[in-house]
Amino acid sequence: TQIRFLPLFADGSSTLEFDTLLEQKIATVVFAAVLFVVGLSVKIAATWTAGLNTYYYKDMFYGRDLGEGFIASGIYKLKWLKSPMYGPGNSQSYAMALLGGFWIGPLVALVFHMSIFAFDFFIEQPFVEKIYGVGNDDEDAPQIEV
Repeated sequence: TQIRFLPLFADGSSTLEFDTLLEQKIATVVFAAVLFVVGLSVKIAATWTAGLNTYYYKDMFYGRDLGEGFIASGIYKLKWLKSPMYGPGNSQSYAMALLGGFWIGPLVALVFHMSIFAFDFFIEQPFVEKIYGVGNDDEDAPQIEV
């Protein structure tokens, strides 16, 4: 059995070859476990930074800032990681989809992931800019050190 990837390997190849179905299943479980751990780690780091009682949904429902304001510290300050909870924080959905063993699982995970990004882009970010006066990529965002 062969699995094709983009050219990822040191020798320039793009194919993993498995002699048995068992090897393929083990590789899938290991890859899913890595995805799950990455997603969980990002979510823990993001929650550790922002806290459990700080989230913009609550402010969004009331239409005003009810709490600690806009958090811009820790994992949220990484320039290449604008939305840790919405980006790699959702890799668990792909992990579980892979473990399900059906082709539709990763597709559903992708639709779920894109819907979260759509919510962030069309609803949450405009709200954050309106209420807190900063965007997700604003370097002048107030710094709240945790």
